[in-house]
Amino acid sequence: MPSEPPPPPDTPFAFRTNVDGEGDYGFDVALPCPHDHECTGRAWAPAYSVTCLARALAGELDDSEDIVCTVHGPNTDHDQDDVLTEAM
Repeated sequence: MPSEPPPPPDTPFAFRTNVDGEGDYGFDVALPCPHDHECTGRAWAPAYSVTCLARALAGELDDSEDIVCTVHGPNTDHDQDDVLTEAM
């Protein structure tokens, strides 16, 4: 039986300054780690609008390719080794 994902972190939003190098600001939302449901690190994805915030609360961003886990890194569909093997 698969285990349940851990509860979301205590702080579900992060305010970021200078997100584009031009002084703009934005928000990131905390999401479950896309690599390991038992991961204790924090995973974050940018929230571009209020709609993104609502989608995050509904669980619709849990598989977003923009997620970056503080332990496992970016959310990618496949291993870099797989890409190299396919190219040969």
